[in-house]
Amino acid sequence: ESARSYIEGVLSGLQTAWSKYESTEADTEVVAVGGTAATLAAVSLEQRIFNPKTIHGVQLSRIWIENTISRMNGLEIAERRELMPFDPDRAEIIVAGALIVLIVLENLKADRVVVSNCGLRWGLITAAFPQLQQARIEQ
Repeated sequence: ESARSYIEGVLSGLQTAWSKYESTEADTEVVAVGGTAATLAAVSLEQRIFNPKTIHGVQLSRIWIENTISRMNGLEIAERRELMPFDPDRAEIIVAGALIVLIVLENLKADRVVVSNCGLRWGLITAAFPQLQQARIEQ
């Protein structure tokens, strides 16, 4: 709860932005990139060895993220390390990272996040050139 309060406090300056981007349509997608998103996707797929090709496009529901936070928060660091598919050192930060993703989803009133293995630049390019949105990504 204290971590949630802290993160909400840090993100409180974004309140006016939340209303601009909050999900109002069923097909609105929230996309996450980076290590936390990749780790959560790999955990959801129960990967023992990280495969970046398989995480692109994985959808994580808000409920799954909530349940994963609860489950991982109840584990010792050594037990969490066993769940980390490619970087055991993420065991120390994955709960906080997942909590940030959850709070963003709550603020955007979105039910899920789509994991992208392409990064922010790809998102900017596809926003500028919509014809690329369906392009196949090869890693």
